[in-house]
Amino acid sequence: MSALKNCYRDPMTPRSNTRQRLIEAASVIIDDTGPVRLRLRDVADAVGIKEPSVYKFFRNRDALIVAAGAARYARGLVFIAERFAAHATQATSREEFNETIRQTVPASTDSQRVEDRVGRVIALGMAMSRPELAEQIRLVQAEANRQVASGIRHGQKHGWVRSDMTAEAAAHWASALLSARVFLELDPQLAHSTEWDDFTTHALLAVCNPETP
Repeated sequence: MSALKNCYRDPMTPRSNTRQRLIEAASVIIDDTGPVRLRLRDVADAVGIKEPSVYKFFRNRDALIVAAGAARYARGLVFIAERFAAHATQATSREEFNETIRQTVPASTDSQRVEDRVGRVIALGMAMSRPELAEQIRLVQAEANRQVASGIRHGQKHGWVRSDMTAEAAAHWASALLSARVFLELDPQLAHSTEWDDFTTHALLAVCNPETP
């Protein structure tokens, strides 16, 4: 089980790519001041390049904001979905499948992923006035749903998961449920956090298979 748990620790992302560094710098500024105050000069200075060089990677300021928003939404989400799919599709028993769910919840709600969840909320807020970003977020979420759904269908194939539900719908619901932990984290003392995680785990197991205790 420890090996399964450790597989959810994503490796460090290389940061030598200039485009990626620009996105990360823009994300930091957006977190601090919001997208309205983002200036290309500040982003360029943070990366150590001249402002005109930014246009080699992004056609304008809004394109950089969209890229930063999409990256913040994707951070951690697709990784967790891929890991769930990798292990769920290799499960050889109901217990192995259920254990994958049990390990996915703490991996998703880990305190080290608070910034990921906050980033998704910020990105969603930005998308309300940016259709291009909304489309990028839709694509990111669709990929995460596709990965999780593949694991769910494996469980359905073997009779470990109820067959009367759509795998993609269940995947979308699970993603929203896990991301919603950010609302709990508005409480600096994280009151009831353990209970929230337990409720979430039981809810996911119950939706997949009502016979699971």
